[in-house]
Amino acid sequence: MAGLQASFLKRTGIINVILMAVVVCIACWLAAWALLGDSVAYLGFINAGGLMYGFVALAAGLVLLFRRRWIIGVLGLALAIFLLAYPSGTNIAASEDRLLPSDIRIMSASLRGLNQDMAGTAAHLAQYDADIIGLQEVYDANAFKTALENTTQKTWYMAVQGKLTILAAFPVTINAAPVQSILSAQIAIPGRTLTVWTLRAPKAYQKPLVNRQFFSALAKEIDVLEPDAVIGDFNASPWNHGYATMDAKMVNAQKAGGFGAGSSFPGPARNSGLLGAFARIDHVFVRQGRRIVNAFTGTAYKTSDHHPVVADLRLAKQAVSAE
Repeated sequence: MAGLQASFLKRTGIINVILMAVVVCIACWLAAWALLGDSVAYLGFINAGGLMYGFVALAAGLVLLFRRRWIIGVLGLALAIFLLAYPSGTNIAASEDRLLPSDIRIMSASLRGLNQDMAGTAAHLAQYDADIIGLQEVYDANAFKTALENTTQKTWYMAVQGKLTILAAFPVTINAAPVQSILSAQIAIPGRTLTVWTLRAPKAYQKPLVNRQFFSALAKEIDVLEPDAVIGDFNASPWNHGYATMDAKMVNAQKAGGFGAGSSFPGPARNSGLLGAFARIDHVFVRQGRRIVNAFTGTAYKTSDHHPVVADLRLAKQAVSAE
């Protein structure tokens, strides 16, 4: 009996040590993130998992409190609260329903593995009733446009550059690309014109300078050209330098009008995606002063490795000048 008790206490002690080590590791990562950001090679990949570390800290903290390891348990909970709240939207009324018919619904989606099923992909994305769709990794934009028109039974206008596509329910004019890997278009919605950019940012975390140069160039062009919305696959979570750069220039839709983490990656096409998305790297950013009233993350379709992200933009009514 004494031997069994000693064995149990030994196993319990080992579990406590492991859980405490997990909490300490997460605390050390958070300190490294605060000091270094993405400046060290490959650290950007590690930083992208910030939300996931929050869930791990929560589980470890609760178990440690149950085991009466008060100090390290409280530390785990404190880390979890910060990590889970930091990137999250707070609009508890967020939903997939459009609040007003006049709101402009913007959606971003990465097709990748969906290019082989344009009809199914178009039908899946059409359910979100977007007015403006920014697509990345599109291999045949014309085929998708045709499929979307067949599904929705309405005309769509399109701008294409490489594997980037913007489709809109309103006339579209393509602009000169402000930065490589970006598609810029002007969309003539009733009463005004919106400038929308879609992009797929380079990961380049093995070369942090490349990543920083891209977002630095993007930020400078945003200052000059003032697009109304910049959407797409930023390959940057709220824990990455690229997101911080954009967040300083524009309003993130999920943060302003969504609820919760809004994780968009990975989808079911990735093995890890079978456990659910754990990083938000797809974003809708809008110009300062624009009002986001709703935002949410859609479901991924079959072989997609990204979930679509959606935001509703409410534009102020333009004053009518007296003649």
